[in-house]
Amino acid sequence: MTTPHSVTGRFTRAYPVYEIATDKCYFLKDLWRAHDLDPEADILRELAEQKVEHVPKFECGNDILAHATESDLYVPIEVSSGDSDDDASSTENNGVDALPARREHSWAVNKDLGRVIRRIHHRFVVDFIGRPLHTFKNSKQLMQVVYDAFIAHQQAYQRCNLLIHRDVSAKNILIDENGRGVLNDWDLAKHEGELKRRRRHEKTGTWQFMSCLILQRHHSIHTIQDDMESFIYVMLYHALRYLEHNLRDPPTPEVLGDIFDYAILKPDGTFYGGRNKETLFVSPTYLGSQGGFAISSVPFQSWWRWAHKAASRWILHHIAKNEPVDEVLGHIIKEEDHPPITSVEKLQFRDHTEMSQVFATCLASQLWPANERPPVDAVPDADIESSSVNLKRSSGSAGPLDDGGSADGSRKRSQLSDRSWKVRSEPVQFPSQTMITRGRVNKGISHKPVKR
Repeated sequence: MTTPHSVTGRFTRAYPVYEIATDKCYFLKDLWRAHDLDPEADILRELAEQKVEHVPKFECGNDILAHATESDLYVPIEVSSGDSDDDASSTENNGVDALPARREHSWAVNKDLGRVIRRIHHRFVVDFIGRPLHTFKNSKQLMQVVYDAFIAHQQAYQRCNLLIHRDVSAKNILIDENGRGVLNDWDLAKHEGELKRRRRHEKTGTWQFMSCLILQRHHSIHTIQDDMESFIYVMLYHALRYLEHNLRDPPTPEVLGDIFDYAILKPDGTFYGGRNKETLFVSPTYLGSQGGFAISSVPFQSWWRWAHKAASRWILHHIAKNEPVDEVLGHIIKEEDHPPITSVEKLQFRDHTEMSQVFATCLASQLWPANERPPVDAVPDADIESSSVNLKRSSGSAGPLDDGGSADGSRKRSQLSDRSWKVRSEPVQFPSQTMITRGRVNKGISHKPVKR
């Protein structure tokens, strides 16, 4: 179930509903979507038409005619969510009755009041009521559920004109009544062609599970590789928090905060992050191949080793590709100081294929533990619904946001870093020289850069 925490933004409400005529329960989602995002009902129809597996079964729904906000008409510029190809003053409304023309004299005297998005009331019903991912029974089921969601992502991309989910996260992968996975919440999905045509490129997704390249702005267009990296973070997060592993120092809660919550507030009021995620992959001593980190489940550990290596090669490829040439010493720097950039065709992250094969091979292994310890929450007083999935970052906004995936001011706090355990105040030095502090959350951000 979902309830809104603010009267602005998407104001998402979602809950089970009962239909008397069929004597059956369904799930209803009611929200105010940004006008330049495709209606989620249309996306679910497309997924159903193309027979994409492991997605919610669409029943009915659409935009509610004449239910559209008009606040944007009274400000100088209507701000899109960052995904629109249209001019900001466009009156296109995806089937909603035409709105009045923009007022000539704005009452907005503060430039911040100009950040207003036109929103359209949207409601639909699906024949699916799932349970949260963190209720998995063992490591094999966790992998199976995430693999099912990965298959949905792969099929949507291949069958639905290169459709990309763009918000792979713990909250958006659910478990069905048969113990299998479902990739939910397709409201931010876009076709690859639309993304490449955008005028504005901003971050979209759930902060803790967004790729390090997006968070660090190495590239601006959301790709399938960004979502594939997000699947890795979902697996790693649940392994660290619930499964048996050998990580003791630093404590698991601190590592979770360091990797998933790390962000820096810039002077212009925007956030960026991802440094610790990059360190996770490019440094062999931080949970990497030489870091000593091990999960007790052998097939799960094998999957993690492959995923770590594949993601690190992809990230290093993009870092090398974007490394500027030294204007002063470029002519004398030795070739070995600048190794050749690996072609994309040779990278395991080039598409879904190899990652899907690795999932399937690990699941087919005979080495899954027969008497595995049941999942135990390492952060028992932090709600997974609030700690790992509610810091959403979307286009057109200044920082990690709420339930919206669109620009608004309602922010939620990360309870993962707001719990009552005793934390250290000194900075921790990571191999990449990223400096962070252990501390309480500040406007949804739990770590700040150290001033030296």
